[in-house]
Amino acid sequence: MKSISQRIFITLMAVGLLPVLIALMATVTLTNEDALRARQREMRTLSAEMVRQIGTLMSASESHLTSMSTNPVLVDGTKSLSEKKEEFNRLIRIYDVFAHVSLLDARGWPIESTDSDYSAHQDMTLWFTIAMAGRSVVTEPEIETGGNPDFPRIVFNVYQPIMPLDDGDTVKATDKIKPLGVVRAGVRFDLIWKLLSGASGGGKFILTNETGKIYYHDDPDLIFANLNQVADLRETRAGSGTTRVDGLDYIYESVELPHELTRVEKKWKLYCLVPHAEAVAIATQSRIHQCLAAGFSLAVAAILGIFLGRGITSHISNAATAAGKVADGDLETRLPESGPSEMAALATAFNHMTREVKVHREELERMVEDRTRDLQLSRERQAALAAQLKAAYEASREAILVIDAEGEIIAANGRVREFFGFDPALVGSGESSLRGRLRACFADQMKFSEFWDGIAGDPAATGEDELPLTLPVERILSLLTAPVRTEEGVPFARLWTFRDITERRHLENGLRQAQKMEAVGRLAGGVAHDFNNLLQGILGNIALVEQEHGGAAGGAAAERMASARQAGQRAAEIVKQLLGFSRLSTLHLDSCRINAVITELHNIISHTIDPRVRLTMDLDPAVWPLNADSTQIEQVVMNMVVNSRDAMEGGGLIQIFTRNVSLTPESAGVMTEGRPGDFVRISVSDNGSGIPAEVLGKIFEPFFTTKEQGKGTGLGLATSFGIVKQHGGWICCESIIGVGTTFHIFLPRCQETPADAEPVVKPDPGPVRGGQETILLVDDEVVVRSVAQSLLKRHGYRVVTADNGEEALAVLGRMDGEIDLVMLDLTMPRLSGRDTFAAMRRGNARNIPVVICSGYMVDLDKFDEETGSRPDAFVQKPYALEDMARTVREVLDRPAPAAV
Repeated sequence: MKSISQRIFITLMAVGLLPVLIALMATVTLTNEDALRARQREMRTLSAEMVRQIGTLMSASESHLTSMSTNPVLVDGTKSLSEKKEEFNRLIRIYDVFAHVSLLDARGWPIESTDSDYSAHQDMTLWFTIAMAGRSVVTEPEIETGGNPDFPRIVFNVYQPIMPLDDGDTVKATDKIKPLGVVRAGVRFDLIWKLLSGASGGGKFILTNETGKIYYHDDPDLIFANLNQVADLRETRAGSGTTRVDGLDYIYESVELPHELTRVEKKWKLYCLVPHAEAVAIATQSRIHQCLAAGFSLAVAAILGIFLGRGITSHISNAATAAGKVADGDLETRLPESGPSEMAALATAFNHMTREVKVHREELERMVEDRTRDLQLSRERQAALAAQLKAAYEASREAILVIDAEGEIIAANGRVREFFGFDPALVGSGESSLRGRLRACFADQMKFSEFWDGIAGDPAATGEDELPLTLPVERILSLLTAPVRTEEGVPFARLWTFRDITERRHLENGLRQAQKMEAVGRLAGGVAHDFNNLLQGILGNIALVEQEHGGAAGGAAAERMASARQAGQRAAEIVKQLLGFSRLSTLHLDSCRINAVITELHNIISHTIDPRVRLTMDLDPAVWPLNADSTQIEQVVMNMVVNSRDAMEGGGLIQIFTRNVSLTPESAGVMTEGRPGDFVRISVSDNGSGIPAEVLGKIFEPFFTTKEQGKGTGLGLATSFGIVKQHGGWICCESIIGVGTTFHIFLPRCQETPADAEPVVKPDPGPVRGGQETILLVDDEVVVRSVAQSLLKRHGYRVVTADNGEEALAVLGRMDGEIDLVMLDLTMPRLSGRDTFAAMRRGNARNIPVVICSGYMVDLDKFDEETGSRPDAFVQKPYALEDMARTVREVLDRPAPAAV
């Protein structure tokens, strides 16, 4: 080994072979891992893009459905069914993203539907119940038949509540406001399917729910199969792993689609799978090239080692110069590939190296440019998000304050200025200045100070309270405070929110008052029923005594009988007023002109009241028509005028007004029972002594009166309250001590124009006739049975009695075919009158006529709806004996119904 070439050859072979092999092994391993990581990054990016596009599709579907459920025609309770169907069909043609759409009413029956199989059934699903509670719900996907043969037709049903119209906007769902109905839409899975099938790029996508049920697979036969049956997933890190499918190894990336993105209760999971061989194909090819390059380099090194000695000095110098230029950044420098083979090989390697460095440098610069551009886009998105958050922050209905540990204001929205009347930016520095400005606005300043100081002493404390605000406007505010923490959980600031709950408190107070009046009404109805039974016994026995003795009883005895009869009739009138308050009396509704009713009432009253009291009218000639019982409304106005007259002992002025009013949610909310809509307002105003505030809450309670003993029963306003409630309206009162009182009666507008009614002339009924038929008398009150039995026997009838429903049915069974008529009480022990009547109509007694006798007023039409059949007549207790006998005769004389 005397030649330098041999020495260099041997040295190169000995020294260069081992590092080349090590470098080759390391390069192969790193290249393989880099290829896998690069492909997983591509898969992660592609999965994220698919998730984003799926979210866009889901948001678009939800937007279309929200637009449909908030359509002004569908949410308007005044629109007819045909108008809603027409608008519904128009919307279906616009929003073709849905496989089928159904418009359901509040009971679940389809009003209109594109699904012929669904339109004939009532929706009783849990999803419909949730939607009727005011919350949207999305079902899990399911396969529908009749879809595209290339892929399964998967849909998921969305139930969206239709909230009622509220001054141009739909109201939010609350416990008090029930949706008008529900829109049920089947959202097509086609677009998601096409999106995933068109973006696989050599791999495949699998979409499942959180339990592993497959919603998308490139094999349609595996839809709705379980993922564990298709692939064995071996997760190597969060969201990544390997699996084996059909004998092939795959790498995969998985990502969860949250509920906020899909609106489905169970989370979805998207798997992106790529064959392992494809993922490392580039690395495999690079490994072959590197091995070839390494072999070629070793061959060149050997050749160079042979010829290097000839001109090694000059070539080494050239190489050193070129290396210096490259080190200075001149990547265009090249060595001449000539001369000794060793140096030529070195020049070739050097030139290859510089080209590779240049390529990698250009790639690095491109990556830096891409990252810079991505960073700029990210900053722009963050700026847009910050703008959106600020807009939401300013649009909040709550006043929001954020202050740091030293009491300096970090942020405050416009509601702070609205609620407290000062600009937070102009408040002096320090917590005490802000605390003082806020404290001055509250009614109970001491309580606010104690609450503020208690929270300020503990940076981690949270608190909630409710305080009345007096400045600049009277409100009731709900205070909530909580610490603002760093990512490590350390408090560094404090959030204060102030919510205006004035309207909610007014509504709660109104609800309590309405519930109290409802309870009093039920009590009054029960008392009235029992009194009617007692009065029936008293008045009936008096009438029987008068009929038995005729004119024989005279003198003091006759006067006492007449006095007792008058007292009983007076008591019956009072009981009738109690039924009116409890809304158990029957109204005879008809179209009426309220101005004509008030004018007639004015003509009657103006001649009977004290001349010192002046009664005037201011009636709107264009007042809307009403669907009302004119007699009952006349009684209500009469009660108001009489109360006003009694409040002005020395004389004064009473005014009656009629006006058309259209109430908005805001104007209706200030009244206890007010609601939006069109109403006719009847106002009775006086300039009397006024009503004290502590009395105003009790004026509509039965038997409550401020008049002297014997001058009032306390039922006038109570009866008026019940009558107006039966008409679907309400009464409110405004009174100032020493100034006067005004009662406002609100009655709902009738859309139809009332026609002028002809007066009805009732014919003379003539004398009461009797008969020889058999009558079953059913009543649990002994005295009532005794009176009715005596009266019927006096008219020649045969009477059989029973004191409860079960006994009546037993009598009908024993005397099958012998009973000609049944007189039936409603309120009885063991079996009520309604149940007894229903049992009769189901059994052999279905054709026997029935006369209902009750202390309550009974609407025979509603009776028909509740029991499935209609009684033949009704007599209210306490009844006049002649009226009851005449009713019995009229029913018996009617033609018998056809046999069923």
